[in-house]
Amino acid sequence: ILEEWNVLCEVRRFISGKELLQTSEQFDIIFLDIIMPEPFWYLVKPVEDWRLRKVLKQAIEKIRRQPREFLAITSERQKKKVFLADICYFEIRGRMICAHQSEEVFCFYEQIGALEQQLQGKGFFRCHKSYLVNLGRVRGYNRQEATLDDGGKIIIAKRRYEAFCQALLEYMKENGDIL
Repeated sequence: ILEEWNVLCEVRRFISGKELLQTSEQFDIIFLDIIMPEPFWYLVKPVEDWRLRKVLKQAIEKIRRQPREFLAITSERQKKKVFLADICYFEIRGRMICAHQSEEVFCFYEQIGALEQQLQGKGFFRCHKSYLVNLGRVRGYNRQEATLDDGGKIIIAKRRYEAFCQALLEYMKENGDIL
């Protein structure tokens, strides 16, 4: 179906969920043969061709709407391509910056001010002298801290609280989270 629509793709098959989780590869669409919470779509076997086409079309449209911006960094003597959407927040630790993803943390050398400039207009906000938070991963906040979608919490500096609220509101307006 994807070839018919001239959509470039590479299909990988895993024999178990464990094998899938052990790979370091990133995927845009994953079909699972089990019921999981919050699935994009649920297809009942045998899958009818028209239903599969409908689901694939919606998934492709959703992927195309999402920017896949990334940083190219050097961590542990390896070049890494890190997608911004996968980052919950960046934390400064001495001369290192640690990128916190839901399942992984990796550190690299960079100045937080330079990273802040590089991420300007890309959905990140410096809510504290030590943190740059991905506004798309914020699920709640109060005057002291932001709660992220992975359950983590980071500090919001008192003097940056009002600007944080404004930045989050603007982010939600631009990205369709609120009307």
